[in-house]
Amino acid sequence: MGNNPIPNTNGPFIQLANNMSTGLTQLGATLGITQITPEAFQGYITAFVNADNDFNTARSDRHEASDNYRTATKALARWLEVVRLSLAQRFGNRWSTAWAQAGFINNSTKVPDRLADQMTLGQQLVSFFTANPSYELPQIDVTAAQGTTLTNAVLTAQQARNDAKTTSKTTKDLDATARLALAYEMRLLIQILTKLLGPDDPRWNTFGLNMPSANTTPGQPVNVAASLDASGNILVSCDAVPLATRYRWRMLLVDVDNKYSLAARTVAPLGVIKGVQPGLTVQIIVQAVNVTQQGVASEPIQFTVPPVAAALAAVEPHVKSAVTAVAKGNGNGHGNGKAHAVASRVK
Repeated sequence: MGNNPIPNTNGPFIQLANNMSTGLTQLGATLGITQITPEAFQGYITAFVNADNDFNTARSDRHEASDNYRTATKALARWLEVVRLSLAQRFGNRWSTAWAQAGFINNSTKVPDRLADQMTLGQQLVSFFTANPSYELPQIDVTAAQGTTLTNAVLTAQQARNDAKTTSKTTKDLDATARLALAYEMRLLIQILTKLLGPDDPRWNTFGLNMPSANTTPGQPVNVAASLDASGNILVSCDAVPLATRYRWRMLLVDVDNKYSLAARTVAPLGVIKGVQPGLTVQIIVQAVNVTQQGVASEPIQFTVPPVAAALAAVEPHVKSAVTAVAKGNGNGHGNGKAHAVASRVK
């Protein structure tokens, strides 16, 4: 939609939709917009917000159900190991038919790795302890009752996880459908306004939209700088760029790479680049972005990660300050000139 694209991320997307709803309420009748009413437009917003909330809730529930499932399976595995050790006191460490009677039927006394096999073993041990209660050790929960509790917990957690996955998928689809419906109405309203308003009509702003005649492409970042933090990461910054809503930082390893790769995304004109090894030199550029409008990249700067970063990363935190002080100077204000992390700048 020219310089009025529909945002991809939900925050800006909902904000724009609300602004457009405000404009439609204030100016819809004056402009003679009949294709969509303020009430109908607000209904699409409400439907999407509700669907998105449902999806986020379902996603959280799915994560919780997965965590509960992992907890239950780990508890069962730990119990099986305790049972194995207790039976070894009776049957010995070598497999025998006595082990098979207890449920270890694969010619091995080892607890199986696969969950399905662990569940089978747990259920067989429940039967064994029920028929042979003298082998139970209640003081360490080696009992049929505990085995039943743990295997049932796994089954319950497994079903809850499966249900949560299904709900998450369903709500995700409904969320996507509601978003598409709202985005369609937003594009429709922009098309209507394009026919009703001139490219420099300030009433575009009432809808939260840019005037088509306005340039929304951010400019070129300047005063790009790089320095080193205490963890050996590269701190990058530049002057704030008008119209920019976020920044893309790219880098290449000098004498290694032949093209830039994305190193960081930020909403502020500063960021952190991690993982560059001490002694390597990188070339860095940054681009300012406004939704889908990407400005010209900055002039490149080069920065070498000092070798001292390796030593700083290896020492204990309480020693770092002392090492840093030694690297910067000898205590009389005269540094050795080799360990300073000096920012490179291009103006």
